[in-house]
Amino acid sequence: MALVYVTEQFIKAFNELDPEDKLQINSIVNDISVRNSREVPEYLARLYLGSGKAKWAGINKVLYHLYPQGRDSQHRLFYCFGGDLQPSTNKVDSDDVIFIAYVTRHDDERKAAKRYNKSTITLFYFFDYSFEKENDVVSTPVFKIKLTNLQNEILLLTKPPASIKGSAGTGKTLISYELFKNWIRQDNDSKFLYLTYTSKLINKAKDTLKFDGLDINKDNTHMFQFKDLFIQLEIDRQIKTDQIIDELNAREKIDDIINKFRNFNPSFKDDIIFSNYFVYTYIRGLMKGRVSEPKKIFNLNIKGLEMFLKDLNLEEEGFKIKKFLNDHLQKQLLEEKDLTDFLDRIVSSKKKKNIDSILSKFDKKTIDKINSFRLINKEFNFIEDSNVEKELKKDGISDKKILDLIKLKQEYNKILKTYNLYDDNDCAKAILNYEIENSQKYDGIVIDEVQDLTEIQIMAIAKLLKKGSNNIYFFGDPNQTINPTIYHFGRFNSYLYEDEEQNKRNINQIILKKTHRCGPNLLDYINHLVKLRKDFKLTTNTEDLIKEESERIGEFDGHFACLIEKKELIDFVLITLKDATDYYLIVDNEKSKEKVIEGIKALEGDSYDNNIENQIITVQNSKGLESESVVIFNLISDNIDIFNNLINETNNKVSSMTFNKFYVSVTRAKNSIIICEEGLGDHEQVKQILFYSGEKKIPEDIVESDIEEYLRTTNEPGKFFDQAIQLIEEKEYEKASRKNDTALRHLLNQFDTNDNLDKLKTEFKNSNLDEIQKLTSSISKENLEKYQHFFSNFVVDVEKDFWEIDEETKELLIERLDMLNDCIRIRNICEKRREFLENRTKWDDDYKIMLHEDFILLDSYDMTMTVLNDLVNDNKIDYINVARYIFGFTSSYKKIKQSLAKVDYYNGKVFIKVVNKELDNVLGQKTKNHINKLKEIFGG
Repeated sequence: MALVYVTEQFIKAFNELDPEDKLQINSIVNDISVRNSREVPEYLARLYLGSGKAKWAGINKVLYHLYPQGRDSQHRLFYCFGGDLQPSTNKVDSDDVIFIAYVTRHDDERKAAKRYNKSTITLFYFFDYSFEKENDVVSTPVFKIKLTNLQNEILLLTKPPASIKGSAGTGKTLISYELFKNWIRQDNDSKFLYLTYTSKLINKAKDTLKFDGLDINKDNTHMFQFKDLFIQLEIDRQIKTDQIIDELNAREKIDDIINKFRNFNPSFKDDIIFSNYFVYTYIRGLMKGRVSEPKKIFNLNIKGLEMFLKDLNLEEEGFKIKKFLNDHLQKQLLEEKDLTDFLDRIVSSKKKKNIDSILSKFDKKTIDKINSFRLINKEFNFIEDSNVEKELKKDGISDKKILDLIKLKQEYNKILKTYNLYDDNDCAKAILNYEIENSQKYDGIVIDEVQDLTEIQIMAIAKLLKKGSNNIYFFGDPNQTINPTIYHFGRFNSYLYEDEEQNKRNINQIILKKTHRCGPNLLDYINHLVKLRKDFKLTTNTEDLIKEESERIGEFDGHFACLIEKKELIDFVLITLKDATDYYLIVDNEKSKEKVIEGIKALEGDSYDNNIENQIITVQNSKGLESESVVIFNLISDNIDIFNNLINETNNKVSSMTFNKFYVSVTRAKNSIIICEEGLGDHEQVKQILFYSGEKKIPEDIVESDIEEYLRTTNEPGKFFDQAIQLIEEKEYEKASRKNDTALRHLLNQFDTNDNLDKLKTEFKNSNLDEIQKLTSSISKENLEKYQHFFSNFVVDVEKDFWEIDEETKELLIERLDMLNDCIRIRNICEKRREFLENRTKWDDDYKIMLHEDFILLDSYDMTMTVLNDLVNDNKIDYINVARYIFGFTSSYKKIKQSLAKVDYYNGKVFIKVVNKELDNVLGQKTKNHINKLKEIFGG
């Protein structure tokens, strides 16, 4: 049996279709699933009229296409077989069917092929044939990522509670997504929680689920970063999100405290222990990251006891009973031997004669019931200072410094209290001490990047699991512990469960070792860093260490890393970034980010391109991301004292956090890293240890011409145009606008930068006098319109063979003109979008109707629907129906005929679009209904 796989591009289009059209796709998939693999090509051939014309990256032939909605529809589905992939992959069999793309308009094949990213071919989804029913009418397929055999085993066979550890690129986050998807697909009655530490990671998780067509807003599906969990539980409604401080704000406050202390203790100045990073680490990870033994607090269930006394006809003595039991049960449970004294004290004199009959009511069952009203709550507090001292002494810190650190913690807590602020550990403590109803708890919990959480936070999360449930999964990598937690996996069982019986159950520990991200050369270096963690004793036990990663899927033959210290060469790298294609520049923190941006602005001057700011990220925000190349900027220089301390100390947990930042940065790269360090200077020992491995060393003696080996650059406008299109599809309009502007700049200068076009430069400029030279310096609206006019005329002349130009160059010019027109269209979309967002509350429906027509003519489905959804017009749904038809997501004219009659358009071109769309359908088929359909359109 052939399996059906789909690409991300196909899923995006599928999710927009009408239910009936989705159902037709389901039917085709079902038909494939019941056929022998040899029968599938012939079956699919009956559904298509011919093969397409466009070339698709990574596929060695023109794609087949079929008409899934029938031959009177413009919808086309492009597909191939596993054997058509180039290069071949062991992820699919040669007979398997791959749905590559789905277009809703007949002429969109070339556009879809241009937008197709061959890298997505490696991330296969496949249809799950066990379809879900929606409203008992339409069945919807479930898309699942194809996991490796090991990843599938972990997903299906690992019993909770479980800890899944894996190095960067091993797929642990992918497994966490699939696990959570399975839960919410298969169980509508249970309640599930997905947690991670940063907003960037939680947004990525939400986007992944939404992309697969899952509803993340269902009542039983909760996805939060940790600090938002506290707010959602409504433990204290007086506390708002902005009162919970993040690491940056906490460290600033600690810095203020340290500076104040330095006035009385000058030794603080030169001691790395008293830097804000170290102090914050000890406060967050240890002093407020762990708890002491909980204090037991006894209470009575007053309401339950009163009802019980009423049943025993003893409600008259209720006050006395409650007082006695409160005093007694604080010390011990009620026993049969206590009954006589108990009754003497509580039974009134007039009932003394009936004491025997009353005594008879207090059998063992009654005593047990009374004891059940004795409630024992636990009150958690942060670890006591005496235990802090013991832990810090393990790091070799002197008694004097320990006392100073404790004083700094006390001052930090005072400041938080003064300004009514809370850190994430305060939130965790509040959760632990809050009586959470079982209805508020969860049937299953997934935690990703667990190494970023402190022990008290993990305890708080575990408390949210329903009583009796073990359905909790932890995903993480100890090597990526960059948030101050002083945390390791080995202590899970000691603090995960409050219940002693539950605590007897060991957590299943799984280790993922195979990375799917980086090449073998880079992998060797990553394993060198893993080995250094062990050499530096940066882990409390060897099990915290992920063993060496093995082979990577795929090959890499180029350079993998270089170290640059010369300022001139570092500046060259920074200037080169504007033309780099797939990279991140990673810095230590936000201040470092601001500094490097200011440095690039100074180098670039008026030609500065703020596009690159999207690619400059902190180590914290780099988690979960990957790129072909990574530039690491001053990460070691900004922390040189800590790296020196790391080398000279025998065991320092805080130094390990900084070392891990370097590890995380390196493991974001798929192919190559450039390490730019301005402050290594005489720190030869740091360089020797970090950048030398046996006989291998990272190259240092490189020159400008070598940079292209490590950082791919281009002046090809199509690269930036494709990125802009991708960002538009992801609704990242501001980022798309900047990428689009870069494409425009390269288009205006294409005759100077493209070898094929360079020979035409004279003809192009001569054909338009000297105007062109003036235009290429600016992408202002006026310049673009003039350039578009000149370039259009030039291409017309080329097509008329005014000059002897080869066919390949002709095709390139035509493609560039199409790209220029599209870039100007995208620029107009982004500008009108800004205008809409700035004025949406001021504009009335009439203006919004006019604006949505502009977006239709600009071919922007997303912004058309955004504006229409903002309407309060009675005919809102009719405008939406017609728009969906124009963009092809509703395939039948009959469905929108009544809606079209109800709406008025200010721009006649919109109505013409409707007419032309149906004419394309009608005139494309030879049927007896042609004339009737045309009459239907024109109302005749």
